[in-house]
Amino acid sequence: MQVPVLRGELARLPLRPLEDLSGWKPDGADLIAEAMAVLDRGWQRRGFPRVDLAPGKIPWESSREVSRSWSYYIHSWDLFLPLLLAYSQEPRTVFIERALPIALEWIERFGGRDQPDSFAWYDMAVGMRSARLAFLIDAGARLPSCDDGALEQLVSSLEEHRRRLSDEQFIQFESNHGFYQAAGQAAMAKRFSFLPRMKQALVQANERFDRMLAQQFTSEGVHREHSPDYHRMLLRTLRALIDAELFDRETIEPSYLVSEEALSWFVYPHRSMVNFGDSDARDVALHSDNATAKWSTERMRRVVARRSTGPVGDDEWRGFPESGYFVVRAPLDPDDPTHDGYLAFNAAFHSRTHKHSDNLSFVLAEGGEPILIDSGRYGYYGRLDPGSELWKRGFWYGDPARVYVESTRAHNCVEVDGVSHDRRARRPYGSALLRHGQQDGVFFCEGQVYYQRSVRHARVLAYLPGEWLVVFDWLWDNLKRPHEFRQYFTFGPTFRVDPSASEPDRLVLAGKRLRTTLVSLADGVEAFAWVRGRTEPDLAGWWSPAERKLEEATQVAIESTERRPHHTFATLISLAEGSRPSAPSSRISASGRSIHLRWIDAAVEHRLAIKRPEEKFELGYRRREVPGGDERV
Repeated sequence: MQVPVLRGELARLPLRPLEDLSGWKPDGADLIAEAMAVLDRGWQRRGFPRVDLAPGKIPWESSREVSRSWSYYIHSWDLFLPLLLAYSQEPRTVFIERALPIALEWIERFGGRDQPDSFAWYDMAVGMRSARLAFLIDAGARLPSCDDGALEQLVSSLEEHRRRLSDEQFIQFESNHGFYQAAGQAAMAKRFSFLPRMKQALVQANERFDRMLAQQFTSEGVHREHSPDYHRMLLRTLRALIDAELFDRETIEPSYLVSEEALSWFVYPHRSMVNFGDSDARDVALHSDNATAKWSTERMRRVVARRSTGPVGDDEWRGFPESGYFVVRAPLDPDDPTHDGYLAFNAAFHSRTHKHSDNLSFVLAEGGEPILIDSGRYGYYGRLDPGSELWKRGFWYGDPARVYVESTRAHNCVEVDGVSHDRRARRPYGSALLRHGQQDGVFFCEGQVYYQRSVRHARVLAYLPGEWLVVFDWLWDNLKRPHEFRQYFTFGPTFRVDPSASEPDRLVLAGKRLRTTLVSLADGVEAFAWVRGRTEPDLAGWWSPAERKLEEATQVAIESTERRPHHTFATLISLAEGSRPSAPSSRISASGRSIHLRWIDAAVEHRLAIKRPEEKFELGYRRREVPGGDERV
């Protein structure tokens, strides 16, 4: 289509706002101020170096040496995204006139040419850039300062983006990248439906989107990529697509609402994302007006609202048996939901995408303080060569910090023979959540997985909010081979071991507001070993709250006393002072199906009985006053 005809077609139509597919726009942000800051000081994201938007100053390829993520952002044209979003709100010519030379420089350098190891035509970058390129053409064609030659180059590049996105082999149907490819294709095709083959592209995008929505989310609304922050990111995009009316609202919105409700369970009471898998510990707190504007379900609005009071919902627990998660959120202070008791159990393995070596891991928080935490994402650094030793063990990146946060010992897991759970050779099991619920006032969940083909691991969590959590692990090698077994716990960064209160049979840790006591209730374990911020001979005692950040955290290991073909751990994490095993001791059957645990704290003896035959799960809990003290009820 000739440029004058293109200008004429667009002149008959209003300029539609840019679809914010990435969800970059900060909540409550002044977009004009954001754009002016980029013009004045350059563009910066996630602590990466600031980029001058002047011609010739953009590190198109050298950025890859700093970070793959940074290079991706640059090739996605994130660097002038604030200008386009601001122009959507207030059409100041300077925003488009500063963005156009950058886009033309990219086209001149990369055009339709693939370059090894470059993010220029990276799958997800093409999807994101397609929507931004289409908007830039739409806005630029309406300005006299955008000459015909520039428009011809932009439209030619748009056709190249259309051509690539039409290729079924190019679309990443198995990951969230394909989701963004379909979204970018739809945004481009809807804006330029009068151009050749764009109507077919829109139909194709709709078909792909429906397929991926069903494929990437379970029927329970949980994203299958093991990371609540990716779930959140996709919901932001899904909301933008609904608002932009790129897809049929009646088809998408019900799925969106189910997924938003599911996501609300993966926000800590202190309003940061649960950082399972490749998730940062993102602060999602909002003022009530912003929460109402951003989210659609009442539960999610209450979960993120800064000054909400009372319960966030009617239910205190939610199981996701298809997805592989169990979550408890129990009110402990009627006036402050940030102090709710919170437990989230992770028994999901749907694919290798963003999956850590974290089978049957969990997190725990109370009193507004994370007690047991996940390791976080750190970032994607040090891409490994296929065939390298780490690659064979299931890692994609070789940066030591990245390897550590993916490893089994960085999570609240059981490690077998000192190696991380396999993610490459073994087939994903989907959900390993067997049973869950509440009995006798105690929340419980049970999961089971296999390691090294023959080692069976059953884990039971029993949780009484405000008081204690019991972590029971039964391991058995069907081939009767001996193994080393270690049970790992990583505590929130505020928790430190209190040597003065700790003893050989128990470990006391003090946090900012809470104190916890670890007690082993099973036989055959050595004394507790703990580290914090270790760098040699390898990393231990760390977690990553955000990109390229490591913070010290206390890591505790409980080891079996000797190599054996089977082992049982029963570890109490108590919030009461003075917790210790009770006499007579606990009794656990060899099969791990019958469990009787006893422990005592200041004034109360606790008795927890669990029967877990295959046909029925039974849990009973009793407590009695210890002579000389008052029962805490």
